[in-house]
Amino acid sequence: MNDLRDIDEIRALRARFDPPADLARARARALAGTGERAARRSPVRSWVPALAGVVVVGLVVAVALVARGTDTAPPRPGGARTPSQPAFAEPSVSPVDVLIRLALTGPPTPEVRAGQHIRSEVRHFDNGIRRTETSLYEAEGLILTTAAAEYVQQQRTTFAKDGPSLRQPTPQFLAGLAADPGRLRTMLLDAPCPPGGCTDEVRAWFAWNLVSDLARTADVITPPALRSALLRILTGLPGVTLGNETIDDVGHGTLTITVKGDQTHRLVLGEHARIVGAMTGGGSTYSLSLWTTTLVD
Repeated sequence: MNDLRDIDEIRALRARFDPPADLARARARALAGTGERAARRSPVRSWVPALAGVVVVGLVVAVALVARGTDTAPPRPGGARTPSQPAFAEPSVSPVDVLIRLALTGPPTPEVRAGQHIRSEVRHFDNGIRRTETSLYEAEGLILTTAAAEYVQQQRTTFAKDGPSLRQPTPQFLAGLAADPGRLRTMLLDAPCPPGGCTDEVRAWFAWNLVSDLARTADVITPPALRSALLRILTGLPGVTLGNETIDDVGHGTLTITVKGDQTHRLVLGEHARIVGAMTGGGSTYSLSLWTTTLVD
């Protein structure tokens, strides 16, 4: 991010979470003249999110769609804009490109000192039932230490045999993947397929699952360049959409990446486009997880 143009694009992306000031004032004047009372959105007690591209601070909008696999085309460069769409400095810069650049602005990966662990705190919301789960992992091989001794030994055996992977990474392994997007893409799409092969939906779900698990357990040791590369690959898969929607348990409008198959799978994006949660399902059946990862002694 070395020029003012990129800064303007980032500001434009962040502006999605707030209603345009001119629109809000105009609506207030119109309501005052007719005596109409502004409708208030009642809380959703079941914490079920809207579909991608719906309510964001009271506005029904479509923020951004990624090309293949959808029946709605992305906004064309230079075309008419709605108040909810960001005004990019260059008509050719897509919302996905801005998101990918935003991921690069995250803080650098901290150095892992000897004896430190990764602490993952996950808040689960399963059909109205809430619980919090805290886990500790060794940074080398992402060994879950808060598990039964037999499982800890099984993880160590697998890591010693197979070496680092997206399932059992090391800080050095993740730093190397950031500089090798071709290898990263192969790992994400190398789904265990049946004899007849995998569909696009199966490969997209497999990639979604890998990225979700990595963010939930190892985001704190994931370099910004790798987060950016992961977002680029995910949002380029057939049938994957990037949208802006309100998820009640998050508490505000949020960017989401959605994969649709037998079920709908979402990744929830937070500051610096970091993946801070995941959701599967919708309607009356869903599972939402929101997490944070930190290094602890």
